[in-house]
Amino acid sequence: MKLIYLFYLLIFLIYSSCQNKIIKDCDEKIIFENQLKIIENFVVFDSLDVSVRRIGAVHFLEMITGIGSESDANFVGKMNPTRTDYLLWYNWYIKNGDSLCEENFRIKIDTVYKIANPD
Repeated sequence: MKLIYLFYLLIFLIYSSCQNKIIKDCDEKIIFENQLKIIENFVVFDSLDVSVRRIGAVHFLEMITGIGSESDANFVGKMNPTRTDYLLWYNWYIKNGDSLCEENFRIKIDTVYKIANPD
């Protein structure tokens, strides 16, 4: 009887460690979604971004997707992404979102995110 409980405990521990690994591997998707949300808030909901986070978000999304923004650039960066930009980046994410957890995207996202969002 104790062996059965030990077996179930072992199975539970293996399962829970696999679940933690899956969640941890997809941090890149969460980062991408957060950057996309910044753009969505600006173009869809017309929210003001006094911290100018959208400049970093535009740079991040351009670098990861390879899709350039229609926004005019100034000495600070691209500040006013368009609805078209948002839709192109969103559609790219729908098609390629699962690949963001792959090693080549993970390294690229980590590097670009640090550059676009210095702390």
